[in-house]
Amino acid sequence: MEQLIFFHDHTLLILVIITVLVGYLIIILLFNKYVNRYLLHGQTIEII
Repeated sequence: MEQLIFFHDHTLLILVIITVLVGYLIIILLFNKYVNRYLLHGQTIEII
């Protein structure tokens, strides 16, 4: 049972790290001022 708890904690830690990393990358991409908005021509709405 102790090994199962260790596995759960370790897996949860990895999932939290991945979620924070993906969230950080999304925020950086949304608030990036250096992207050429005229180059995209509405590609962001097609991605969503």
